[in-house]
This record gives sequence, structure tokens and C-alpha cells, in this order.
Amino acid sequence: MSILFLAAAIYLYLSFLGWGLTRIALPRTLSQYRAWFAPWIGMMLAAVLGVQLSRLGMGASAAIYLITVVGAGLGAWSALLKPRSLPTRSIPRTAFVFACLVTLLLALYPLLYLHNGPTTVSLGNNDPAAYAAIARFLELGSIRRPPVCNVSRPLTCMFHEVIVSNQRPGTFC
Repeated sequence: MSILFLAAAIYLYLSFLGWGLTRIALPRTLSQYRAWFAPWIGMMLAAVLGVQLSRLGMGASAAIYLITVVGAGLGAWSALLKPRSLPTRSIPRTAFVFACLVTLLLALYPLLYLHNGPTTVSLGNNDPAAYAAIARFLELGSIRRPPVCNVSRPLTCMFHEVIVSNQRPGTFC
């Protein structure tokens, strides 16, 4: 059940991050779909700002606060602007809540039914392990200062290779 809570919390946080920018930038013809676009815009905002702050040397555990402030600032700025009225034909609230729940359950179906718990779902490659290890490094480390490869600590070599080579793990470029 904790995976459902975590997924819902992430969805709400991304919606919070993206609401202001979505309200400012979304064309009027698409304004009835603002709630659908907000988490996606929030994810893009967090990714772009997270990479830029990591390039400046800030770890993700510190950058999350600045990203949250930027998202809240955009939300406050959008609230100060003239509010855009929603079109008269909008999605009924019950249909919207039902669609959100169905989307969440479809996204979590492999974890809940096939694997009986929170885990990564992959097709036999090691990408999830590499992503998890690099994410752990980026919590306190940054792209600006990759670790020096130390063969007695193999993960440092993987981080160094992935960050310095500008190549996605698993590609043959």
C-alpha cells in the first residue's frame, strides 16, 4: 500500500510544480486540460532545473528545495495574473477523478499484480540498477564533480564513465 501512497504523492507534487507554468503557458483552447498537463509540465520543470543545478554543483537533495520554490513562485505568479476562465464545456469532476485512478492503477499494475510489491520492471537488462545507483550518487554529488574512478569501489567507475562520457547506459554509440 505504501507504493500507492508514494505514487500519489509524486503525482500531486508534480502537479503542484507544473500548475503555475501550465496556467501561464497553456493556450486558451487547451485550458480545460490543464490538470492533465500540469504533472507533465512539472516533471519537465523538475528535470530541466535539476540538471542545470547539478551542472552548477548542487546535489539533488538541496536542489529539490529550490525547484519547489520555483514551482511555487510560478504558481503564485499565475494566480496574480488575470485568471483564465475555463471553457463552459469542461470535464466532469467524477470522470476526471475516475480517469486519474485508472491511470494510476494501470501504471502500477506490473508492480501490484506481476511482482507483488514495489520493484523495478525491466526486460532483463541492468539499466534499473545503473539508474538507481546514479540517482543515489546525484543526491549529494553533482554532474559538475563526477567521482574519480577507483577500482576498489566499482560504482565510482560506473558513475565516472556515465557522467563524463555523455552516453546513456545500454547504448552502443
